[in-house]
Amino acid sequence: MSNILSDHEMKKLIELGKDIKKGLSCDINGKGLPCRSDRLQVVKDMIKYLELHDYSIIGEKNHNCYSSIVTHIGGKRVSK
Repeated sequence: MSNILSDHEMKKLIELGKDIKKGLSCDINGKGLPCRSDRLQVVKDMIKYLELHDYSIIGEKNHNCYSSIVTHIGGKRVSK
């Protein structure tokens, strides 16, 4: 990836940024912390955001909700 993002990538970053902020701002339980499902979706969105910047996710904890996270093995993207 070059240092310059395409228009499509910029639009995706804007969408993801809005989704991340929205997910973190939810306080349906009134505890000052987003509910678990919102937090987990935010993590997935953050991973997509980082991947647009060429970051690789190399591992994950054993949580069923993370089963769709993509890792990089030998330069190839592999879904777990």
